[in-house]
Amino acid sequence: MAARPQLTISMTTPKPLNLQAALHQAVNALETGRYAEVEVQTSLLVGQHPDLGLAWKLLGISLQALGKDALPVLRMAAKLLPDDAAAHSNLGNALRESGQLGDATASCRRALSLHPDYAQALNNLGAALVDLGLFDEAETYCRRALLLDSSFAEAHNNLGNALTKLGQFEGAEPCYLVALILNPAYTEAHNNLGNALKCLGRFEQSTASYGKALALNFDYAEAHNNLGNVQQVLGQLDNALSSCRRALELKPDFAEANNNLGYAFEILGQLDRALASYHRALRIKPDFAAVRNGLLFMHNYLSDQPAAAMLAEAKNFGELVARQARPYTTWENNRKPDRCLKIGIVSADLWNHPVGYFAENVLA
Repeated sequence: MAARPQLTISMTTPKPLNLQAALHQAVNALETGRYAEVEVQTSLLVGQHPDLGLAWKLLGISLQALGKDALPVLRMAAKLLPDDAAAHSNLGNALRESGQLGDATASCRRALSLHPDYAQALNNLGAALVDLGLFDEAETYCRRALLLDSSFAEAHNNLGNALTKLGQFEGAEPCYLVALILNPAYTEAHNNLGNALKCLGRFEQSTASYGKALALNFDYAEAHNNLGNVQQVLGQLDNALSSCRRALELKPDFAEANNNLGYAFEILGQLDRALASYHRALRIKPDFAAVRNGLLFMHNYLSDQPAAAMLAEAKNFGELVARQARPYTTWENNRKPDRCLKIGIVSADLWNHPVGYFAENVLA
């Protein structure tokens, strides 16, 4: 989660009293959370003064807070306020939320070129970099934000996200805990803490974290899906089906929930339903490696799968994983040429994995 939009105001050009008063009234309403009032006031202002950047900026912030489409308004604010770091940072946040990650990072970097020690922009850039899969760089920017503002809950949460993606779950856990100390009602941090705890194998605690997220927002599709994932691990398959279905009621185009629903059906032996769920996930997200992996499993249990089709699916999966992999660039192995070379196959579930089935004859 990126930070809330930041408001920085510097009004050095004299304005007519009524305009000045209207701007201050809008700022006061924003600071007290009266976002609908801000929307009404600033909509009138931009209609009367279409070149007034501050009014566009306030309008954009209010629209974001109300869950409305703020992107066109924030674009106008950044255009009219080219030297306003907050306007560019706010635009970057909105671009990230709309999935325009390249433009989001560009806007955040523009903000930082204007104000290098701007914690909000550092955090927003870190969040966008997490979404881009640039986790090491994201960690760097989130840590820089926290050096400037250690009470920045969103930056603690985003640092936790970067560390989670890097597989550093023990390091991520305290990040989420600090975020929750700073903001106990931080729904996303409860959910993300649940993810880290799940990866650490602490499933009961993970379930409790997802429960806290849902207690704050029962319409939180991601938390329902994540809860369903843990319920699968705990063997609570009926509950898992209910959680995944609830997630899909809230968010029908949720590829991850379709995948988890498919896996639950697969465990229950309901293969036709599992296939249908997997294929729905792929229609939404064609490069979803986990779903392709699930289909490889499924093909081993279906009698009507031609060998050529199974081979093609396996090759497609291999090519997809190769594209998505993050290759190592440093190696800590012993480089002496006369050393004993050890070759091994390492997998958490090779005993029950298609690769294991494919390799069985060779290894035997």
